[in-house]
Amino acid sequence: MSELTTETKAEKRARLEALGYRFYDDAADWLGLSEDEKKLLDVRMSVTQAIRDLRESLGLTQAQLAERLGSTQPRIANLETGQRGFSIDFAVRALLAMGGEVTITTKLPKRRKAKPATP
Repeated sequence: MSELTTETKAEKRARLEALGYRFYDDAADWLGLSEDEKKLLDVRMSVTQAIRDLRESLGLTQAQLAERLGSTQPRIANLETGQRGFSIDFAVRALLAMGGEVTITTKLPKRRKAKPATP
């Protein structure tokens, strides 16, 4: 009978990395997304989750929301799961159709003072 080993998570990871396996912190790293792409993905997922949460809190089905928007249930399902192919306009329309409100906050980077030109 073989002995049981008590390998820690860090030890297991180190052993697997030594065998050539790679580990990623999150899906965005695995997909090789840029920081801007990660931020856009976060916005899209936040909006789609808000739509689903609001729809469910109102007791609406996807089909009922689709009817309000003149759309289809599969399109609402795709919207709520963050599938590609929906516009932010459509997402905002969905929120508004359920009585939701949309607030957009932007944050501009701090501007550095320009250095005077040297003659």
